[in-house]
Amino acid sequence: YRRADSLAGNLPAAGVHLPAPPSIRYAATEKLRLAFPDGPRKEVMFTRLGFLSELEQHITVVQGELPKPYAGSGPVDILVPETTANRNTILVDDIFVLESQGTRPPLAMTVRVAGIWRANDPQEVYWFNPPSTYADVVFVPEESFAALMDVPDAPWIRFTAWYTALDGTSVKSSDVPGLLERIQTATADIQQALPNAVLDKSPVEALERHRDQVRLLTVTLALFSVPLLGLVGYFTAQVAGMSVRRQQQEVAVLRSRGSSRSQVLGLALGEGLALAAAAVLAGVLLGAGVAQLISWTQSFLQFAPLPGPQPELLPSSWLHGIVVVALALPAILLPAFATSGQTIISYKSERARATRAPLWQRLGVDLLLLIPALYGYQQLRLHGMIGVPGMTTSSDDPFRNPLLLLAPALMVFALALVSMRILPAVLRLLAWLFAQLPGVAVVTALRYLSRTPSAYTGPVLLIGLTLSLAIFTASMARTLDRHSEDRAYYRGGADARLIYIAANPTSATIAGDRELSPLLSNIPLPSSGAIGASGEAAEAPSKDYLFVPLEDYLAIPGVRHASFVAPSRVEIIVGSGSGNDGIFYGVDRLTLGPVLAEAWRPDYAPEPPAGLPNRRGEAPGRGLGPGGTRGQKGRAGARA
Repeated sequence: YRRADSLAGNLPAAGVHLPAPPSIRYAATEKLRLAFPDGPRKEVMFTRLGFLSELEQHITVVQGELPKPYAGSGPVDILVPETTANRNTILVDDIFVLESQGTRPPLAMTVRVAGIWRANDPQEVYWFNPPSTYADVVFVPEESFAALMDVPDAPWIRFTAWYTALDGTSVKSSDVPGLLERIQTATADIQQALPNAVLDKSPVEALERHRDQVRLLTVTLALFSVPLLGLVGYFTAQVAGMSVRRQQQEVAVLRSRGSSRSQVLGLALGEGLALAAAAVLAGVLLGAGVAQLISWTQSFLQFAPLPGPQPELLPSSWLHGIVVVALALPAILLPAFATSGQTIISYKSERARATRAPLWQRLGVDLLLLIPALYGYQQLRLHGMIGVPGMTTSSDDPFRNPLLLLAPALMVFALALVSMRILPAVLRLLAWLFAQLPGVAVVTALRYLSRTPSAYTGPVLLIGLTLSLAIFTASMARTLDRHSEDRAYYRGGADARLIYIAANPTSATIAGDRELSPLLSNIPLPSSGAIGASGEAAEAPSKDYLFVPLEDYLAIPGVRHASFVAPSRVEIIVGSGSGNDGIFYGVDRLTLGPVLAEAWRPDYAPEPPAGLPNRRGEAPGRGLGPGGTRGQKGRAGARA
């Protein structure tokens, strides 16, 4: 126990360095017999002897005084809960005998009721168990408990606990893996010292869930950011190329006058490092403001201050900035390396007629990119989704499947590159057509552009990609917003739902969602009899519930329509087939239609929501169900 106490009672020593008040220690014996000291020793009650550290700071002694530590002789002072004292008529200064039952060696002691206590604030964080759970425990000072139980392998001690209220506000996502490892190590050490020890209440489950969510979110954001990162990288390369081309003549002059290639590359590297240092200083600081703006994002280009933790600069932010600079340096050095091999003669010759195609055209990168782009388009066309390896969530959720965004962006990029390949041919064709017409200026310009595609390919490609991705992103954002709205209406059926807890509710919606809410999963649904093809249903025990009249809901400001819906689990049998589990909805056909009208879509049913319940009213023996689901497990229905 002492070794376990040194670990569990001192979490910083175990590596868990989080702000926390002192740990609370608790220990209790088995049930002991509390009896009168004289006569036949008739028991008053069965209770436990225990201690709770710092108890005196969180209770009020309503009668008597705090118990004194055991001096080695005489009665042991105890504290009795007020409710227990009232129930068993226990008074201050009463003397009892406390003894074990059947354990070896036996335990027997004389105790004196020193005081009767009551909790100051039962909701205080100190009470890791409600004070009422200590109704069968009489408390003694920790020193008294240690002196009384200081025997080898004391068989009477049945429960020990340590509780620490950790302050996790300073924990960051990067701290979670290490914190989890230290908590698990401390738990293993405690279990080794005290076999069968259990970590009862801990942040481990929440930390593991947070770790998994961060991993998934990191992958999702990384994949969503691929088009943007590619565009930023291409922009960086274009700016670096323009800077090198602007200095190309000076570099050629230096080379012609005897400068070595390494000297030219050294100048380019020095210039790049100077720009990189300024970019890191400005970028990291501006990144905090951008992160704050992102945390306020409500939708596409819609921002508003939202509650939540403020973004902070992490020590790793500077390292990330240096890594980005290291990745961007080749964009400066590679063009400089190619330029450093030219003299003034070769430079003037290439400048007069730049006919060499870009590297990506010579390697056929544009044509190769069309292959995955067309495959992604085919998968979206056939299945409406693209599987993402390593993701445990459904891949048809656009918020969990970033390849739904990545595949179209890849198609845009591939087509933009292909268009740059055919643009010179188009310009040559236009030059030939305009040559048949009077005038020189247009023909001269078109012929120059057709002969020097390297002069404009980069800027045109950059502008085209930016506009294409901007239009696609705006359209995608609108689609996702609409998807979220439709999905919420599909699951809920209306703007808001009020659930009567006493009515044994289910979270199943009018759309047929059978998932139970975690908060209500332990509440049984009312069961109805089996429904056959004839529409006859077995009688079920009726229950009367008190509902607020519908008029009271309509009187709430902003509420235009309201309707009652009563779901219950049933077994649906169609014809002579086997029964399927389902959910039966009792609705008010007169009030349901207006509630569903705003959320209704033509692909739900060919008729408006007001017409379907009315058709149900024409045939009281029938119900409404999803069409085309005959024989499917979990859903069966007949058209109205």
